[in-house]
Amino acid sequence: MLRIASIAVVAILLTASAAIVTSSQTAEAHPGNTDSSGCHTCRTNCPKWGLSYGQYHCHNAPSTPRPAATTTPRPTATQPPPAPAPASLTQASTANSKVVAAYMTTIRDAGTSGQQRRSDCVVTAIVAGPLMTNGTNVEVQREGTGRCSGWSIVLANGATSWIRNLQLTRAPSNARPTATASPTPRAAATPSPASSAGAATWSPSVLTLRVVNASTSGWQSTDGTPLVPAWTSCSVTGEHHGYGFADGVSLQSIGTGTGGCSGWYLFVVDGEVAWLPTSYLSASVTARPASATAPSAEYVTVLADLSGNEVLVQRNDGALWLLDYGTGCLSMWRYEGRTVTILNPGSTFAGVGSEIALGAGDGVCRIWSATSRLERATATPGPEFGEVYLVRANGEVWLTEILVGCLSLSYATTSVVVQSSGLFAGIGTEIIVLDNGDTCSVWDARRLP
Repeated sequence: MLRIASIAVVAILLTASAAIVTSSQTAEAHPGNTDSSGCHTCRTNCPKWGLSYGQYHCHNAPSTPRPAATTTPRPTATQPPPAPAPASLTQASTANSKVVAAYMTTIRDAGTSGQQRRSDCVVTAIVAGPLMTNGTNVEVQREGTGRCSGWSIVLANGATSWIRNLQLTRAPSNARPTATASPTPRAAATPSPASSAGAATWSPSVLTLRVVNASTSGWQSTDGTPLVPAWTSCSVTGEHHGYGFADGVSLQSIGTGTGGCSGWYLFVVDGEVAWLPTSYLSASVTARPASATAPSAEYVTVLADLSGNEVLVQRNDGALWLLDYGTGCLSMWRYEGRTVTILNPGSTFAGVGSEIALGAGDGVCRIWSATSRLERATATPGPEFGEVYLVRANGEVWLTEILVGCLSLSYATTSVVVQSSGLFAGIGTEIIVLDNGDTCSVWDARRLP
């Protein structure tokens, strides 16, 4: 599995250089000798003058453009020494990066909520700060190396953050095809399975397949090896995980795409769900007999992310499950109303060793326990404060007395989920409010005639 990189596009570099020269001519005058063109490089107190360290700019320069030869990147020896690591970034992570000639670009693939800031080149290193939404202007300052390959350090709205190169319109090791070698469409663009409200988009199928035709994909690794990307959904126009597979690599599928995902196979790679189209897989496949230990995966809808690392989900058949999960899914709250993937090492849903995989590389976490003794109901304020009518799906009405924790139930009718160990609304029963994720316990209850 190799990381994907892109071929630098000369036109983009020329455009960026022209933009820097144009903007720098408007800078206010400040100390420092200039060359024969009336220009020089800023090295001290650059932010005071609205410039970046190492930025080459001009004062009262002639209108004639600089000679084309000067667009060649300046020698490394003339670049300023790296600035100290910002306080928001860990020293260990900045050690795995190198200075690049600063340039402006924009954020992409940030989702509807925006991209969170990170202090390290790992998805769990989330820090406080304004979200970076699609189209946000950022300055790329450093490129990740070593364990941080595929990431960059950017300056956005006055604060630095690590971000995946895949989420930059232009990155130092941009995982994008060149303009003249874009991927040939292999399947019609289809909605991401995550947007299909849990609808079945694949059927279990354990097959061994071999990667082919990588040279036609338009994608490659940093050493130029053609790769087939591992997509996060069954669409060649969608996001991918930032890595891919060379010709000859053997993969074992867990499912075959159906409906809108026909022509695709589903895989689990390093704990992440990956899709590959059949056009990049060998025609000859070897089926493995189904068994109780065959791996499986299932999309479920997140109804509510609760306190204490618990999440309420709904399966495709409508069954409700309460899952207790471990570290690695800090962004779970962002997936309320959306789908996530349950990765099962065997055929048992949420059994021992099962994991939750969030979308777009937001993390994978282990499931520690799971319960399905859950039931939907409608809660209506009762005759006294702290009393609630629970109306079951079968029409039964129960008057319950609840303990503190679900204050909203005393003022408005809302949907809830009731978790009981046996008798409905018995002592110890938990009520989960779907609107806000509040939980409370039932102290007493009786069924009304």
